[in-house]
Amino acid sequence: MLVLPRHLRPFEWREWHMSEHLNKMKRHRVVVELLYQYRRAVLVSDSMPVDSLRVEASTATRTRKQRSKIATYVCLVWFLGFRAFGNLALAWGTKHFSEALTINPLTYMRAMLNPFVAAGILLLVGGMLSRMALLSLADLSFVLPMTSVGYVISSVFGRVFLHETVTPERWLGVGLIFFAALLVGSTSQNTTQRRASDLPPTVPHEADQISH
Repeated sequence: MLVLPRHLRPFEWREWHMSEHLNKMKRHRVVVELLYQYRRAVLVSDSMPVDSLRVEASTATRTRKQRSKIATYVCLVWFLGFRAFGNLALAWGTKHFSEALTINPLTYMRAMLNPFVAAGILLLVGGMLSRMALLSLADLSFVLPMTSVGYVISSVFGRVFLHETVTPERWLGVGLIFFAALLVGSTSQNTTQRRASDLPPTVPHEADQISH
């Protein structure tokens, strides 16, 4: 409600009232224009992070997969090392044990006092822990074929350190195991992990809402 100044004469009130009304309309128009520009700026700024978030989510997914793959193969190397050297130490210790291992548990207790047997048992325990870590990172159908590479390493250790006679048939079987592990290694190590499908939803187009 407009308050008319007292110093104006009656015939000037109408002119003053119209000028004040025009000024009020101009101010209102300026405010509406500013609000319109602000609304468009907010929509543009709101739509930009969506694409950037999608890119960041995609990059984070690739980084997580790469780290998981590296961790899987690191655990695999640890497992193969523990398993191969554990079996080698266990075989060396039992072959050089003075008694034959029978069903008597005391014989096994005395055999565990052999440093090679004890080291082999500890290494095999480390291999079991490494396999547990592997199973937490990769599929069972991936872990077991890949850990079969340990049979290849054990065959080589048996030939080199234990001077075993490895026949061509054994080498052929070892070669088949190795190439089968290479084939499995070319596949994805984890097919049960959660997909990165929970990307932020797209912002709805609100250009039509501005006019309202």
